[in-house]
This record gives sequence, C-alpha cells and structure tokens, in this order.
Amino acid sequence: MKTSRITILLVASLLFFAGSAMALPFNTRPIGDETSLNDLQQAFKDIGSSLDAVADQSGAAIFAPTGAGAGTAAYIASISWSIDTAPVEFGIYEHGNIDNRLMLFDADKTLSSGQIATFEFNASANTIDSYDKGGMIDQTTYFKNFGFYTVVPSNSSDYFFTEDDQNNGVARFLTYESKGDDVKTPKGTYNDEYHWYIAGDLGADQDFDGVVFQIESIRPVPEPATIFLFGVGLMGLAAYGRKKGFRRS
Repeated sequence: MKTSRITILLVASLLFFAGSAMALPFNTRPIGDETSLNDLQQAFKDIGSSLDAVADQSGAAIFAPTGAGAGTAAYIASISWSIDTAPVEFGIYEHGNIDNRLMLFDADKTLSSGQIATFEFNASANTIDSYDKGGMIDQTTYFKNFGFYTVVPSNSSDYFFTEDDQNNGVARFLTYESKGDDVKTPKGTYNDEYHWYIAGDLGADQDFDGVVFQIESIRPVPEPATIFLFGVGLMGLAAYGRKKGFRRS
C-alpha cells in the first residue's frame, strides 16, 4: 500500500509538471533563413561574434537576473540599430503582466548603436530601476521574471514582446546565447561568455535587424536542461515505484 501511494504521488507530480511545461514561455525556433537574416548575421560578424543567425536561435523568451539580493544589476548595450526614421522605446516587462514595464531606452531620445543602459533589481525596495549615463531613466514595481519589448515606430500603442504568444503567435524577437567570443561592443573588447543577444523585428519583413542588443547577467527561465533532467528524474522514479509495487503484489 505504501509503495502504491508513492507511485501515485510520483505519477501525479509528473502529470502536474507535464501540464505546466506545456505553458512554459518557450518559442518555436529556428525561423528564417540565411537570406532573410543576412543583415542580422552581419551585425554579429561586425562585433566578432561567431553566432549563426539561423542555427543558433534559442527558444528562450523569459529571463531573470543571474544574481541574488538587493542591487542585482544587468548591463545592456545596443550593438546595432537600423531604424533611423523615428525613436523607438525598448525595455523589459513582467512575465504574466505585460502592463508592468520598465523602459531601458527612451522613445523621446534617438537611439543608435553604442548606447548603454543598466537595470537594477532591488527586492528590498520592491523596485526595478533603469539608468544610462545621464541618470535614472525609469522605475517600476519589482518583478523577477521578465521578457523584452519594443514599441512599434508607426504606432506608439502597439507593443512587440519576446513571447510569440503575446504577439498573436507572430515572432517579433530572436534570442541567442553567446558562444564565448572576444567581441567589440560599446563596453569595449572582451569575452562575451554568459551573455545573451536580443534581436528585434520592427516591421513586417521579419529580418530581425531593427534592434540588436547584447545583455549580461541574465539567464533564461526556466532553463531547458533543468526541465529535461527534472522530467526524466520523475519518470524514472515513477517507473521504479511501479516496478516495486508489482513485485510486492
């Protein structure tokens, strides 16, 4: 009876996890081809990155800061910016509440390649703050898990998000985990290990060269490898418990 209860509990846990996994914030990738992503590929080459714009796409859409505690900060730099007809707002939004947003680059200012911003997570103060070299840009209520957004230049009420589901299933961003290259960015020349690149599409052509940012001190949520190992572990435990139950009966 005890073994049966354990087996039922494990199977129930596995089913719960499987149901939750179906709703995880992952996008289906890759999309596009060498032709459509040619300009994005060139942006990577220009800074010395070996990323392949097609093959190295990640399905990650939601992130969290890698640090813990008050004052955890993430650095972000614009490495490519092809839109020169109008300023564009770019920032982060709370996963599960797209109305709670933090602006990282101000739509009232013209953004170009080379600009830098920092956003700081302060759990003790219940805030997230963003800064550039001129001082504070924006502040919002604290949240830990976030995606990235931009506002479409032609319509200031039309937002694009890193989660395809928030764009009616249309891909508006591509995300890439760095490959540990020595790259040249606004921060200088350094190794980009543990960094992420976010490429945004601001039109209908899906070439994803409208904005390209490099970001450090963030990680995907949840991490794909962790999900896989946890799922396999639960399946193994459930199978083991069931086998012992058969033997005792």
